[in-house]
Amino acid sequence: MKIRKKAWRRRRFSPIVLACMGLLISLELVCERLLVINVGSTTRFSLTFVPRAISGLCLGSLPAALIGILADLIGAFLWYGSVNPGITLAAGLRGILYGTLFYRKCSVCRAMLAAFVSQFLIGWGLVSLSLCWFGGVPVSSAFFLGRLPQCIAMFAAESLLLGLLSQSFFPQLKKMTKERLRGEGTDGGKREG
Repeated sequence: MKIRKKAWRRRRFSPIVLACMGLLISLELVCERLLVINVGSTTRFSLTFVPRAISGLCLGSLPAALIGILADLIGAFLWYGSVNPGITLAAGLRGILYGTLFYRKCSVCRAMLAAFVSQFLIGWGLVSLSLCWFGGVPVSSAFFLGRLPQCIAMFAAESLLLGLLSQSFFPQLKKMTKERLRGEGTDGGKREG
């Protein structure tokens, strides 16, 4: 039992997986902090769901959650100087969500389910509450109703883009990462030295 668990850890966090995690963290930082449209102080539109979905698809739930948490922590320290624990938790939960729904099978229905849970349960629910609890935003129905159009727009964009990617790009990416990251290529995972 111990030998299997150690082999799983070595394979799960091999150097190439760690390098891919670093690349996905940097891609998420670019999408979150540079390719973003800010509307007011609490409403923003970004494409961070794309690197999170790719990390869940290629690496699974745990690495995707770590990528989301680390990217949020790095971004918070670089741009804001402080961390909102609720938003960091939401980033980790979104990684778990994408890893759970996309790691085994990717479809349009799973993409729409991921978009719904990500935007309405995590985004509108948890992120809105954490902005109130830790961000100093007063709790009011106007605040929650004001964030609802953002969640609806992001749900539409996320379900459309993830649905298109799940039919075209994700299957090829999954095949490529299965061969490269998991060591199931043509050489049986053996490296020539």
